Amino acid sequence: FDIFMLSTFTASSIYGFALLKSAQFSNSLGWFAAGYGIFGTVSHAIWRAPIPIMVLLVPLILGLSPFPSPAPRQ
Repeated sequence: FDIFMLSTFTASSIYGFALLKSAQFSNSLGWFAAGYGIFGTVSHAIWRAPIPIMVLLVPLILGLSPFPSPAPRQ
């Protein structure tokens, strides 16, 4: 369990840093993924606090981000 949590949070942070070099996603998504991964790794290493479903937050947000926002009403 510990290896799973640490590796997935570390992968999220590495993926976030890779997104910073991508032109398809905004820099804010890259910084979010990197920061969330680092925070998750540190919090699990210190407090063993994160629940397993929290590792799926970054892929969920990145998966929903390419969808366009609804057009504003005029």
